[in-house]
Amino acid sequence: MIDYSIIIDCPDEYLDILNVFFIFCEKNWPTRKSKIFITSQNDEIKAPNNVEFVKCGKGLNSIQRTKEALKLIKTKYILIIDCDDIISKKVDDKSIDDMLIYAEKNKLSYIQVWSLKNREQRKYKTGFKGLYYCNKKARYSRSLMANFWDVEEFLNVFSSDTDDGWTVEGKWLKEAQTETIGHYDNYCYYDLDPFNIVHAVSKGKWIRKAYRFFVKNKIEKDLLAKRDKLSLKLTIKYNVGMFFYRHISSKTYLRFKKIFKKFVKTTTDY
Repeated sequence: MIDYSIIIDCPDEYLDILNVFFIFCEKNWPTRKSKIFITSQNDEIKAPNNVEFVKCGKGLNSIQRTKEALKLIKTKYILIIDCDDIISKKVDDKSIDDMLIYAEKNKLSYIQVWSLKNREQRKYKTGFKGLYYCNKKARYSRSLMANFWDVEEFLNVFSSDTDDGWTVEGKWLKEAQTETIGHYDNYCYYDLDPFNIVHAVSKGKWIRKAYRFFVKNKIEKDLLAKRDKLSLKLTIKYNVGMFFYRHISSKTYLRFKKIFKKFVKTTTDY
């Protein structure tokens, strides 16, 4: 078994989401041995055992808060997930252990574990079942949501004191449009979805599919009442975006984006 730590960045205004996260974590990952570090600003909430809040104060972005947590961490690998990455099914610890053993043996630095079954990511197989090298030409082949990192690689990528996630992901998206065909040798994507993540929040509101999942699993509505559900208009936009990510090539997506950005505001040209 290879030890790793878990980091969840959660600004104070999102701490209510952790109440839901912890319920599913305790239910679906009772064998968890890894310590969870929550990087908040000034507050904390009641948490299960083996959870530590790292209060970073105001004025720091998520990457800077993560680097504060790393000052307390001694493990080689970290798992970075968002507070709204809900673990929806039982976690198979053995599959994760085996994957990390393979990663260490083959000097892998990054493994994306939030699987969206993206066909572009499946082009370059590794020697481990379900694990693929990240496709250089795929949008969000590298992203900051739900990943294992070698700590040294993370600190190398975010070496500047002013780095933030939006800037780095924007850079990665741009590179996906300019890179030659091929894959990264030490960045991978795990298609078997070991945590069965249900992404719960978009634009600060509950994604409707996630909200229905919570109700089905008898989560008390008082725990959900602090934030509204995403509007139907934004839900349609979100679902369309997910469909494009899963089924349309990055090259085709960019063509659509160039057409529709005349009518729809986008966060990046890439």
